[in-house]
Amino acid sequence: MSDRRATPGEIAAALERAHRARPALGVDPAGFAEHLQSRLGEAPAGTGMADLQVEDLLLAYACAKGDPAALQAFEEEIVASAPSFVRRLRLPASALDEIQQTLRSKLLLPGVDGSPPRILGYSGRGKLASWARVAAVRAGLDLSRSRGEGAVEGDDADLVSPATDLEVQHLRARFGHDFEQAIREAAAALEPRQRALLRMQHVDGLNGEQIAAVYGVNRSTVSRWLAMAHDALLAGVRRLLMTRKGLSPSEFESLARLVMSDLEVSARVLLAGSD
Repeated sequence: MSDRRATPGEIAAALERAHRARPALGVDPAGFAEHLQSRLGEAPAGTGMADLQVEDLLLAYACAKGDPAALQAFEEEIVASAPSFVRRLRLPASALDEIQQTLRSKLLLPGVDGSPPRILGYSGRGKLASWARVAAVRAGLDLSRSRGEGAVEGDDADLVSPATDLEVQHLRARFGHDFEQAIREAAAALEPRQRALLRMQHVDGLNGEQIAAVYGVNRSTVSRWLAMAHDALLAGVRRLLMTRKGLSPSEFESLARLVMSDLEVSARVLLAGSD
């Protein structure tokens, strides 16, 4: 973590940038400024305020505060995109409404223990949509396992675009080894606690409450730590692949969808053998 505080000028510039992008959202400027400071303080060393997605941080903060315009934007930008987030899971149409509801309840509502809405744990180091996609994929995987459902059939088959499917198959064949290697290296570069958290979740199958007991903290803290660990792992994978493979923008976006849909499975396999 950087543990540094932004200067008043940096905060003022970040507030202006955020409000210029989302002028309809109404939040307390002082409260949001402190939230930005907390996100910067928990970011890796070397991260500056200019590196954070302050526009998305404003949306997340406003959602947690119950701002109607923010909740409407979340519905339109995030919840409405849930079917595309989980397309690779080939879930039946009947499961999509449940995944959308899971996003609303798990990200926007306070915890049963009174902890703040999980969306406040969004770090701002990647797009909010990418962060929410992880939650949607995880919910889809949990739902698929609980229902014992496999690939879609019949009328539900149009949930999977043939063109997109062929593109992803091509990318999987072309970059599959590089993708796995990138996860190994990105996982190795994580802070020890982040690596341990991901191993507990993906390999050992511990839930947030169980991990919280290990560290002697509350569940909301673990949720925030896990979100940061997932953000860091994904950012590392993306950075390595973009640097080494010279992907075009369209290839990178397609590969990012593959990364998000395969991240949990791949992490479980690769983290199991990490130190």
